[in-house]
Amino acid sequence: MRLIVGENTEINRVFNIDVDVRPDVKICQTFNYRHEKRSSAYDDSLLRFNNSQNVRLVRSLQSWKYFYEFRKELRKQLTFRRHIQIEAEHNIMQILQKFNEESRKMVTLVGIHIRLGDIFSNSYLKKVGFNIATPEYLSKSVNYFLSKYRNVLFLVTSQNMTWAKANMPREKQG
Repeated sequence: MRLIVGENTEINRVFNIDVDVRPDVKICQTFNYRHEKRSSAYDDSLLRFNNSQNVRLVRSLQSWKYFYEFRKELRKQLTFRRHIQIEAEHNIMQILQKFNEESRKMVTLVGIHIRLGDIFSNSYLKKVGFNIATPEYLSKSVNYFLSKYRNVLFLVTSQNMTWAKANMPREKQG
């Protein structure tokens, strides 16, 4: 089995992946396409195809079950390119300094990605059941980590940081 991606795709720019990189992926439009019967629900029929077939898998494939068998290979493939690793380490060190943390060993970092943009603006995603994290959900999540670990620092990223800042809890809620 071989994965084909366009040379200018985000996945190719971000990760060290061993794939067939093509300047033009229009050939994939000629492949038979398959998708989940229900949005965001595991569909085992997607995994039943002959390796000699050209197949284009579309939609989200959001269940871990699709990838469990390949988890070792995926962990190897989905490693960030070196320049991204360096930038991330630099940003984390700046954040630790800002909060007077001397070492990563003394703090538990929890990354939170608040996905809003495409869900807010895409009626199809709303229709098939995608939701955004509510302030209540974020509060429960923060409290969960605060109850499990000491000295927790939440690193929040979002395409809408204004909303994220307004809705992320600042401290443990009773």
